[in-house]
Amino acid sequence: MIREFQEFFETLYNRWRWPLHTIRKSYNITQDNQIKRIDDKTISEKKKKKKIKILVRDANVTGLAVTIFNNSEVAYQKAFGYSNIETKDSLEINHIFDGASLSKSVFAYLVAKLVSEKKIDLDRPIYSYFDVELPDIAIDKEFRRLNDLNDDERYRQFTIRMCLSHTTGLPNWRWINNPDEKLRIQFNPGTNYSYSGEGIMLAQWLVEHKTKKNLEDLAKEKVFKPL
Repeated sequence: MIREFQEFFETLYNRWRWPLHTIRKSYNITQDNQIKRIDDKTISEKKKKKKIKILVRDANVTGLAVTIFNNSEVAYQKAFGYSNIETKDSLEINHIFDGASLSKSVFAYLVAKLVSEKKIDLDRPIYSYFDVELPDIAIDKEFRRLNDLNDDERYRQFTIRMCLSHTTGLPNWRWINNPDEKLRIQFNPGTNYSYSGEGIMLAQWLVEHKTKKNLEDLAKEKVFKPL
């Protein structure tokens, strides 16, 4: 394990020129490799590795990267399986993953910041932020547009709180299990729960419209740079 960490450090140094003494200090490598659990007990790296391998095997996971923090410092970090199952390329801890829906937690935090700054009201109807009705919002990608909602004015009930809590009534994505791929409201907004990527996209358009900035720039400004 020590050798693998050293290789990781060399990668960080060669790619980003991080000072090696800083990296070693922040990762706090010790020879015993004891990892503190939530219940304050410890588990050895060997046992942890064995347990993870069993879980990966039983769940048929082709690739997994694990990082465990103890007191804000990395206590364990290892990659398992493959980055490409077809070519059998091993997964490394410095591989870059597609964040996918993990980015929703960052977005929710960003919205909370904007709410605290009184730039957005969680319970104000989303349509009221725009100069046109939601079905008429100018959206570059045609397959993302909201014109399918023209005949269902329940869209006027949508709030950003509903978007973040997945209670708008919009589907996850309009093309899933839906032959005509039309966007429809599946239940009265605020009355039920159904995971919805469409709702999150609507919240993103509101945030970008209200702030006049794209989501990437906002995330850098409000979330990542302050770190």
